[in-house]
Amino acid sequence: MLRLIFTFLIVISAFCLQAFSQAREVPKGWKEVKDCSFSMLMPKKLKKRNDIKPIDSCIGVYEGGGMRLSFDYGMYTGKPEEDPRIKKEELLIDGKKALLTPGNYGASVYIVTYEGDKGNPTTALGMGFSAKRTDGGQIARQIFQSIRFDR
Repeated sequence: MLRLIFTFLIVISAFCLQAFSQAREVPKGWKEVKDCSFSMLMPKKLKKRNDIKPIDSCIGVYEGGGMRLSFDYGMYTGKPEEDPRIKKEELLIDGKKALLTPGNYGASVYIVTYEGDKGNPTTALGMGFSAKRTDGGQIARQIFQSIRFDR
């Protein structure tokens, strides 16, 4: 009986620790949004447009306050241009390889969530953010780094 109670307490503790570790702090003036199979933080002024109708992937557009965020998540998300004149930065977002194209008024990111092989296409998230303000690139980076994919 003690063994059963002890096992039960360990399972409950592990569950509580996992739930607590997944919680994250949302900065003042921001909100957490879940869309497709991921979540992210963004300024509260951004509102989802509901007139966007995807065909073969999950897409979304959020606009407001002179800002615009759009994304395409699926097997047909286009890779960034291979142009040596365009500055790119490699980083990890939620443990996944990402390619960031920074800018002053915005930025874009390409995140591979499943590396395809013969017969299996790559699944990726392509996201862009622009703003009518000079800190748009910094806001974009905050949004991108907050992305968390469903497990």
